[in-house]
Amino acid sequence: MKSFLTRDEDTNDLFLDGSGNLAIGEDINAVVQLVQNALNTLRGEIQLDTSLGVPYLETVFNQQSPDISLWESYMIEEAEKVDGVVRVNYIETKVKDGLLSYEMEIITDYGKEIVRG
Repeated sequence: MKSFLTRDEDTNDLFLDGSGNLAIGEDINAVVQLVQNALNTLRGEIQLDTSLGVPYLETVFNQQSPDISLWESYMIEEAEKVDGVVRVNYIETKVKDGLLSYEMEIITDYGKEIVRG
């Protein structure tokens, strides 16, 4: 499996490798990047398939009491839709000072990896 790589999670920009070509990730690096992209996609954002993405607005934003467990289930569901992902081993979430973060271990066709956001 191959995927264009982005420089970092903050800018999400494509970048050039040392040869001046678009940087390409392979195998586990490509799968991890695709999972991160899927988890950052808001439900309804993709016009050709509005069922894709995580429903952040319905679960953790605009809520008096966010439903973290429901949000986690959507996160797992979206991660497991990515080609190359066998399953999600666990997801751990934290809310600190109003900031929601997560750590997710995914099992892929190429091994296991931690995805954070």
